[in-house]
Amino acid sequence: MAAHLAGFSRQELAYLIRADSGEAGEDHPELATARSDSGSDDGIQLQEAELAEACKATRRLIRRAFHTANPDQVGGHAPLEYVNRRECGAESQEKPFHSEQMVKTVHRYSGHWVKILRYLWRSVQLDRRPDYQFTGAQECQFGVMRQAANKVLEPTRNAAQRKRRRQRLVEATLEFWIAMFDHHLKDSEFENGVISGLAVLGFDTQTGGWIEAQNYTPVLAAMITVLRAMVVYRA
Repeated sequence: MAAHLAGFSRQELAYLIRADSGEAGEDHPELATARSDSGSDDGIQLQEAELAEACKATRRLIRRAFHTANPDQVGGHAPLEYVNRRECGAESQEKPFHSEQMVKTVHRYSGHWVKILRYLWRSVQLDRRPDYQFTGAQECQFGVMRQAANKVLEPTRNAAQRKRRRQRLVEATLEFWIAMFDHHLKDSEFENGVISGLAVLGFDTQTGGWIEAQNYTPVLAAMITVLRAMVVYRA
């Protein structure tokens, strides 16, 4: 992970995952190339507003996914056992996926996902970025998600239209995340944007070092648990 993030300062990595999108007009050196592409600070502010909508849609998606991944919704335990199965080494493959998480747990889990979304959204437009690459499908779904987020920001005639646009963004966000995990890796696992983002989440932006393993393992568990719920929801 250290080699993957070499050349990026603590401040740059902290900016890429930060939650506050209301300071896009500040002079961030790491956004110099993005400004040259967009032509103005207004372009950066629009991108940040779209990102904020996409983050909210990801959180909605995760809540809905956990709500859906239960026997009453999917028609029994078999689908939940299937999505929770281990590839090898397990004594039993009949333990169903447990979706009844506390509200604060779901909020914490979704926090890791939106950090990776912020990282991808902001870094993909930079000339100098970590060496992840979108596949054709990933790039397409990223564009669809951005368009849907932009549509949410447009004026609406009524609440029903606004609701439909938000639902469309949730659907586009789901397809983007599914595409991000449909990635055949070759020479480096960091070719994948999610794994690249997970490397950033392992970096302690306060100290400039790496977080302890016992503090990082829950991040991986959150990613896997949410992904299982998403797969059930999509199915």
